[in-house]
Amino acid sequence: MLWKNNKNITKETDSKEKRKTVPSVIGFNTHMLGNLISEGMVDFSGSIEGNITCDSLYVRAGALINGDVKADHITISGRINGVVQAKTIMLNATGYIKGTVLHEHITVEEGASIDGTLKKVNDIYNLPTPMLTPQRDDDLSVES
Repeated sequence: MLWKNNKNITKETDSKEKRKTVPSVIGFNTHMLGNLISEGMVDFSGSIEGNITCDSLYVRAGALINGDVKADHITISGRINGVVQAKTIMLNATGYIKGTVLHEHITVEEGASIDGTLKKVNDIYNLPTPMLTPQRDDDLSVES
């Protein structure tokens, strides 16, 4: 019995680790309306009108995020319009941010653009709830 229980615990732990290592991939032809929440990595190539919260985010060239982003680590080669909150941020040469950037560490390659405010914080995890941009009510309305 003792060994059987240990195997179950190991399987549950392995399952949780696999979820964190296998990325959620959003392709370039995917357009989303709403929020995206993941416990692992997100590899994002599409476009979204909404917020993204995850452990690690890679925003590929050509991707567009109109909303706020919160992650431990973010690599940006595409475009983000909103609040970006992360422990570490890598803004590649093709990357663009328009909005407020809250970070512990940031690297900006030559050619990258930031149109907004940078704010270095000592502990990204002890900030109040992220300043998420509310969705506009008119986006959800239905005409009769």
